[in-house]
Amino acid sequence: MNLKSKVIAVAGLTILFFIGFLASQKIRDSFQEQTSLVEEQLEAPSPQLSIEEIYPYDIPKNKTLFAILTEQDVPGAEIQKIVEAAKPHYNLARIRPGIRYNLEFDESTNPQLNSIGFRFSALESLYVKRIENGWSAEKKTEIVELKTVHFFGVVNASLWESAKIANMDPLLISELSEIFAWQVDFAREVRVGDRWRLSAEQKFVRGQPVGWAQSYQLNIKTLVNLLLPFCFAVKVRTGATLRQTVQV
Repeated sequence: MNLKSKVIAVAGLTILFFIGFLASQKIRDSFQEQTSLVEEQLEAPSPQLSIEEIYPYDIPKNKTLFAILTEQDVPGAEIQKIVEAAKPHYNLARIRPGIRYNLEFDESTNPQLNSIGFRFSALESLYVKRIENGWSAEKKTEIVELKTVHFFGVVNASLWESAKIANMDPLLISELSEIFAWQVDFAREVRVGDRWRLSAEQKFVRGQPVGWAQSYQLNIKTLVNLLLPFCFAVKVRTGATLRQTVQV
């Protein structure tokens, strides 16, 4: 093999090497992109269904569960069995209007009711399902997580207007108005310019806020004759005063 042939052969091998190298890089990058996409899909949280999606129906006024299920072609004998199965947990014969529920039917040519679920509150639900020998009911109580939330502000017009500015839950403001009205004379003891701080326990179920626990602590710092600092605190749990202090 002459020199020219050797040069051509070496050049060809070099080109093949670079083509192979670039192809392997492209394959590796493509594999890494696909792997990253799969990992992102696995890590992405599944969409959380709303209450209306889980329980699409609600009990209307002046209508019984018997009438509702009869309209769904559920036999009266089956309805009676459902009510009997649920009795240890809840009297479905006296179910309140507004309670949300869902229905699950099988896929036969003549669909039969397989289960019915009720949501009584953010904390309690009831599921009645068909079993081999009839119906079985199970009551579920959600685990509640408590988190302490703090609100604070300065009174410009009234304490409650200041609470609204602090983005306090209107339901919490209303409840506090009733509880602390027995402990504090807001009309006389709270003045424009006073500073306040409220600590409250908020209830969470599955990471979603569902209300407030009956535990609050309110601190108001005011000025007596614009000179003497005056501070009082009231702590309330389940509607009963646990601690009330006055510091001068």
